[in-house]
Amino acid sequence: MVPNVTYDPGELIRLKIDKKLTDYKDTDATIRRRCKQRELNEPIEAAAIALEAPGVFVAGPAMKAGNVIAYPARKTLYRVFAEDFEHGGRHYGGWWQGIPGELRESITIDGEPTVEPDYSQHHARLLYRVAGKVLDGDAYTVDGYSRDIGKIGFQALINASSYAGAVGAVAKELALDKIPANPRTGRKRKPAEWEVKAERKEAHAIVAAVKRRNAAVGDHFHKGVGMKLQRVDSDMAADVLKRLRSQNVVALPIHDSFIVKRQHEGLCREAMDAAFAAVA
Repeated sequence: MVPNVTYDPGELIRLKIDKKLTDYKDTDATIRRRCKQRELNEPIEAAAIALEAPGVFVAGPAMKAGNVIAYPARKTLYRVFAEDFEHGGRHYGGWWQGIPGELRESITIDGEPTVEPDYSQHHARLLYRVAGKVLDGDAYTVDGYSRDIGKIGFQALINASSYAGAVGAVAKELALDKIPANPRTGRKRKPAEWEVKAERKEAHAIVAAVKRRNAAVGDHFHKGVGMKLQRVDSDMAADVLKRLRSQNVVALPIHDSFIVKRQHEGLCREAMDAAFAAVA
């Protein structure tokens, strides 16, 4: 017998301090955010969102595809802020956010196929915009390195609070890349300290190259600006959801992309462009 499952997401506006959920005193702003989140959740909660991929096995409240397990009842989104309400704020809670990209291609909304428009160079474009600079070309394209490496370096530079922290983050990613995945789980173990240390010289070179390429916004690097940019992109996501809701379009956010019915791709891209243009 298949159980009748209901999902209670709990608090819709959450605050983490030192990565731990923390109580806070409600204000007019948090009350407004909570009410807005309920409104944005309504069309998502009412939609039939499924995974129509070969080999998907449904058992009670769960569905399984290979090593991936998801719970279709989890459709309610909540926002998580970091340290205060000026940082973070991204939307979490939707089951579609926890599955790999290749599986997301098989998601259907109300039985119809979907697409996933995304923002290219999202945080790079946002950083240049809030800094009042013009991004010429690809911020992640760095001489002597692949674009993937350039992106790792850029993300480290905006998320770290020090130059050494940025180098350490890149070194960790380089070490992790050399570790084979567990054949059973598909996961990788954490790099050992000596493995990370062995990559520091290369990491220094990568960080320096990314800084040269993006000297126009160099004043914002290794100052922990990443969480402030997350606040901007999370507000943009809420704006996109609001614009699409007014057009009766269901959109499933994944931070810098949105899953919509294939027929709504154009409307989604228009909403995304409008939300980006509204960033001060």
